[in-house]
Amino acid sequence: MDRGKGIGRRVRAVPSLPAGSPMGVSGIVLAGGMSRRLGRNKVVEPVGGETMINRVIGQLSQVAERTVVVVNDHERASLLSLPGSATAVVDIHPDKGSLGGIFTGLSAIE
Repeated sequence: MDRGKGIGRRVRAVPSLPAGSPMGVSGIVLAGGMSRRLGRNKVVEPVGGETMINRVIGQLSQVAERTVVVVNDHERASLLSLPGSATAVVDIHPDKGSLGGIFTGLSAIE
């Protein structure tokens, strides 16, 4: 049976970095959603005693030296109380979905 090129090959898991050794890695958090389903800004919703965004940044900081948080507009950016390792940036291409947010995040890192 011909399985085709690449099909059935073993894929190795990417090893996680040891805690405290981010090695110059940057992370991007897309926080530009309109929160239509929840009806309020989920980024600032409390989860486990902290805001959702700070909880995500805390987890990401285990593998990333710095974090860029992409938001829709300056108003949303002003609502955030981010740790020193994180920076909020306003989406360069608003209303273009996740791809616009990824572009903005990558542009902020360069």
